[in-house]
Amino acid sequence: MMTRSSLTRGVRLLICLVPVSIGLVGCGGGAGARKLPMSSVSGKVTYKNQALPAGQIVFEHTSGEIVAATLGKAGEYSLEVPVGANRVMVKSSEPDQPNPDPNGMPRTLPGKSRIPDKYMSFGGSGLSFTPVAGKNTYDVALTN
Repeated sequence: MMTRSSLTRGVRLLICLVPVSIGLVGCGGGAGARKLPMSSVSGKVTYKNQALPAGQIVFEHTSGEIVAATLGKAGEYSLEVPVGANRVMVKSSEPDQPNPDPNGMPRTLPGKSRIPDKYMSFGGSGLSFTPVAGKNTYDVALTN
């Protein structure tokens, strides 16, 4: 039969061990933790034949690994991507704007998207790329 003292000690032990075990297990890790082979990918993102001056390109490998790069002023990007099949999405918005209502919340309003919403999700973009080991070029031409 458990006494109140041993029950309390068991609860304290559980409270101490749960955070430690979560810390040891972690939340996944990056490509290094999974030892996925990586490749170098660079390119340019355009919309209606014009370079996107800001935004992100995001790759999702079939393993679930996600990597992203910020677009340069001419729409260029460069990053390390896991070798193999990747779904791709692109995000690009105008800069946030101050709220015209001085008492309004939030203080800033999100900028309008520069591209159709479909490109801002892996499922809707229809974009994919399968890099091989070494250097790869992937130019993305977005349309309506």
